[in-house]
Amino acid sequence: MAMEITTIEKALLGSIMIEPERCMPLAVNSGVAPDWFLNKECKLVWYSLIELWSTRKPIDSLSVFREASEIVKKPKHPCTGLNITAISVLSMIDETPTSAHFEYYSSIARGLAMERRVKKAGARFSEDLSNGVDIETATQIFSNELIKIIGMGAAAKTIDKAAVLEKIDAEYNAAYQKRIVEKDLEYTPGIPLPWKALNIASQGVQEGLYYLGARPSVGKTAFMLNLIRFWCERGVKVTFNSLDMAIKPMLKRPISELSRVSLTKASFGTVGHEELADIRKAIDKVKSWPLTLIQERDVETFRASCIAARATGNLDIAIVDFVQLLGTHARYANDNEKLEHISGVLKSIAIDLDIPVIALSQLNRACEDDGGRVPTASDLRGSGALEQDATAVWVLHTDRDVLKKWDSLPECARPLKITAGQTAAELKAISPVRFIIAKNQNGQAGFDTWFPFISYKKYCLFMLGNATAAPNLETTGHGATAKKIKDYSPLYSSVTHDWRCDPFERTLKAHDALIGYDLMRDKFLVD
Repeated sequence: MAMEITTIEKALLGSIMIEPERCMPLAVNSGVAPDWFLNKECKLVWYSLIELWSTRKPIDSLSVFREASEIVKKPKHPCTGLNITAISVLSMIDETPTSAHFEYYSSIARGLAMERRVKKAGARFSEDLSNGVDIETATQIFSNELIKIIGMGAAAKTIDKAAVLEKIDAEYNAAYQKRIVEKDLEYTPGIPLPWKALNIASQGVQEGLYYLGARPSVGKTAFMLNLIRFWCERGVKVTFNSLDMAIKPMLKRPISELSRVSLTKASFGTVGHEELADIRKAIDKVKSWPLTLIQERDVETFRASCIAARATGNLDIAIVDFVQLLGTHARYANDNEKLEHISGVLKSIAIDLDIPVIALSQLNRACEDDGGRVPTASDLRGSGALEQDATAVWVLHTDRDVLKKWDSLPECARPLKITAGQTAAELKAISPVRFIIAKNQNGQAGFDTWFPFISYKKYCLFMLGNATAAPNLETTGHGATAKKIKDYSPLYSSVTHDWRCDPFERTLKAHDALIGYDLMRDKFLVD
């Protein structure tokens, strides 16, 4: 039995040294403690791992051996005077078949540690009774110990209310200083979104779980990449878990958006010398972004990756594309239960690490079956837990009524001004898209809280339309059946100047299709 316990302990430590970025955060979160290890060498190695992890030093067999050699020299340390060799540390790795079973090793080690703690508590209970402690007091002590044991690795964190209130006070004071003292009228709580109108409604992107839902081909990945560009250009550290697309085709999208060269032209090589130069400039810009790209389908491994990145100061926002493609080792009766678990893990990442987690999501077919109605938060595909867990739910929806309106108009009356060449062919590659804030715990939300966007599909580009325009009122039917309906096409007839300050805006300005930019500050029109 002792041999079996030692084997489990060595496998647990070996897994950490094989894959420290994944396993060490899981070990810390699981509440691994020195008393989990009966083997003295294993206990020393655990102390070494904790020291290396807390000081953000690399973890490998040699580093662990060196750290252990220093620990045994410390006076009054539990492992003072122990003798350990580099070979014994290395053997823990060699004897571990794979780090993929870390959770399995951890669960067994936790169970054995719980068993030892229960026996110890029972022995103390018997000793207390033998020493004359009254039965009520001894039972209470024993009961308290059992409660602690049951909560091993899952003890609730006691929140320091005063500290939280002090943070709130500091946050509100900082907002006041920004607005009033520094006269920063663009200040937004949390991490800002690129468009002022969205910031006012959403109050930025704050810690919590966000869902961005859309039907296929509406452009949720492209929209998210537009946001990623804005954040990365401002030094926000983003981790993007790309599950829906391979990394190479995914990276082509921001390159197309930055260079204004369509994916098709670039792929077929039908570009000019200047366009090729623009592509290379775009590639250099994307290289400089503080963007970490991963492809990890296991939600627990993704959580471990986020914990490690946050601990080293390399994570401000985590994004998953998309949630239905995440998996878990745990078994569930159906896909909805599995998705409920995954959503809960994503929410825990946001809460525990105090960051925004944004998960892209498919929408179910109900909104299509109902004649293409405007989707709501309840249309997120899968478990209703997605809507319940979310701090905010954003929905992208192609405005089909506006598309029909454009098609019904004569060519001279269509909004060709928002295209570069003012042609009907270019308009075919443009789509009017609503950005709907369907749920928002921090700001405005609801069926009528939406913003018009123009999706330039060739360039994977989203630009805000005229959110302040008033819709036209049209009458349908005759007599008693007549009713007024709103035509929202005026909201898509022009676009709003944004942070990109792109030379493309010069063309829009020349067509009188650009709003929200100051003629006295024309510096953004730089070749």
